[in-house]
Amino acid sequence: MNIVSQYPSWYFILCFLLGLVYAYFLYNKDRKLEEFSKALIIGLATLRFLLVSFLSALLLAPLIKYQQREVVEPIIVIAEDRSSSIVNSNNSTFDKPDYLSSLNQLVDVLEEAYDVNHYYFGESFRKKDSSTNYSDRLSSYDEVWSGIEDRYANKNLGAIIFLSDGIYNSGSNPLYNSLSQKYPIYAIALGDTLQRKDLKLDRLIHNEIAFLDNQFPLKVDISQLKLKGEKSKLIIKKDGKTVYSEKLDFKENTEAFTHEVYLTASKIGLQRYEVLLEPINGESNIENNAKSFYIDVLDGRQKILMLYGSPHPDIKAIKSAIEENQNYEISLSHVEDWTGDVEEFDLLIAYQVPNTSSLDNDIVLKAEVAKKPIWNIVGTATNSKFIDQNTWPIKAFNQRPQTNEVQGVMESSFPYFSLSEALLENSKDWPPLDVPLANYALNPNSYPLFLQKIGSVVTKMPLMAFSEKESQKLAILYGEGIWKWKLEDFRKNRNFKVFNELITKTVQYLSLKSDQSLFRVSHEKEIFENEKLLFNAQLYNESYELVNDVDVEISIYNAKEEEFNYIFNKSQNAYNLRVSGLKPDQYKYIAKVNYANQVLTEKGEFSVKELQLETVDLVAKHNLLFQLSQKSGGKFYQAAEMSQIAEDLKARKDLKSIAYSKQEVEDIIQMKWIFFVLLALLSLEWFLRKRNGAY
Repeated sequence: MNIVSQYPSWYFILCFLLGLVYAYFLYNKDRKLEEFSKALIIGLATLRFLLVSFLSALLLAPLIKYQQREVVEPIIVIAEDRSSSIVNSNNSTFDKPDYLSSLNQLVDVLEEAYDVNHYYFGESFRKKDSSTNYSDRLSSYDEVWSGIEDRYANKNLGAIIFLSDGIYNSGSNPLYNSLSQKYPIYAIALGDTLQRKDLKLDRLIHNEIAFLDNQFPLKVDISQLKLKGEKSKLIIKKDGKTVYSEKLDFKENTEAFTHEVYLTASKIGLQRYEVLLEPINGESNIENNAKSFYIDVLDGRQKILMLYGSPHPDIKAIKSAIEENQNYEISLSHVEDWTGDVEEFDLLIAYQVPNTSSLDNDIVLKAEVAKKPIWNIVGTATNSKFIDQNTWPIKAFNQRPQTNEVQGVMESSFPYFSLSEALLENSKDWPPLDVPLANYALNPNSYPLFLQKIGSVVTKMPLMAFSEKESQKLAILYGEGIWKWKLEDFRKNRNFKVFNELITKTVQYLSLKSDQSLFRVSHEKEIFENEKLLFNAQLYNESYELVNDVDVEISIYNAKEEEFNYIFNKSQNAYNLRVSGLKPDQYKYIAKVNYANQVLTEKGEFSVKELQLETVDLVAKHNLLFQLSQKSGGKFYQAAEMSQIAEDLKARKDLKSIAYSKQEVEDIIQMKWIFFVLLALLSLEWFLRKRNGAY
């Protein structure tokens, strides 16, 4: 420990000299002190010398520098499975009081030598609480690995104690996670590995949409165990009525097969179907004998025309995303090869059209005149002189031939369609686009979906924006390279769902016929019970400008006509509402707003689907837990053996406390004890003078 200052050290000598001189002149010739003894005068002078010296030294702002040592014990993370498959299994051992008692005893023993952190997992990875419920509706080991990685990276994590039945039904295979190579995993096996009689609906494969009066396919994946010679029946119901049934005969002890059915879409709207397997006597689990699915029945496909001026990987990325939705029929053509009529289509996507190398630059103008919805994507090959800067949502001026790397920042309050949490979160990491170098601004009555982020600065310049005026919907994107967004989506999520959502919702909004009503509500048509449903609402005044100066209310009704009331939140010029906690059912709603002395209403429906993952398979996967523990350098235990873990951890030589040393600097004047020392010096001097009559 030493004292440092920004001033030379000899300044402190001057401070002590100042104190010495001050004390000398104060006590050398003071006539009031003539009767004081020499020892008392020296004592008083010493007190004043110390006081003045310390005060003047403090004016130099000295700092005290010292080393602080911290010892960190090894951290033991306990991850306990709280999914419902734990209690749904046929293993009665888990329900015995000695299981929880043994776990608590293990924690008590470990806490004597380690820093123990106890977590629950299932739908989420969370700190242990007082809950005794095993009610999580899915098992995600990915949540465990990412939760531990986020909390304990670069910390003294010694081992992970993992209590589970080995059943995971969300996320990736835990054996391929890198976390198992960093820390030893001590797996405690729960659940029941005994295979019993079981007939199971594994999966329903179907389209999300169908067209009125057309047949649509449904594939039913069925498996059975130990049911040789037994019989059952596959039943499909709609609105409580059977629309399909077929007998099933099982000729083998173990079977897995797919049954394909064709059903007729007879009613427009969101339709719910129930798929059932008749239970068999002695079957261990009948919860996995039933599933339901929803299909959106439409009146006809919408036709999309995509024209391009020159080849580019963006074109394939956009086209493949649109083709994922059977509601759209897309035609793709080079602009010079196009001979059709643009008015036959519901939407025109103009990729760098008008083009600098093309002679046919009037197609977009024809679509504008015909009031057709247009999505214009502007890049380096776009002939910008044919773009009317006052017509499109974004105005570009001072345009130069160079490009700039620009990242898109999504506007969460975008009013025209809902943005999922996955889209908002994932888009933050999407690579930058090549954007023509220019100054950009929004035209009136236009709303940005993306703002431009240049370097680390989020600007107010729009990257992609929408507008709707005079019954025509327009969107414009300045930049090329969105194929990189698709690749990043796959790299991060191993699928294209988030990227496809962006393209599909853009196309869906633009291609739908313009709604001239002053009040609109949009939302997802179906969600799972563990998800939130996002409602977006827009209110327009008579000048067709977005307003939100009044409250919007919504009443939601389930199939039993039970009512749930909410009020929308206001965001910029629009409204939004997130609803959670709805039980699986078919719901209807009525949204109302009182504006300009009239009541505007909007009606709709949606469905909340049951999450049945935890009832599909109840046979514990202890082999997975064994492999996980062996791969990580840990050990595998049955629940009755968990007390052995403490001894095994104690035997590990790598579980040691780590001492950290760091240098700390503190301003001496901030130390409270300095004040009391100075006060003591001053008080003692005053007391001695007062007592001897010097005052």
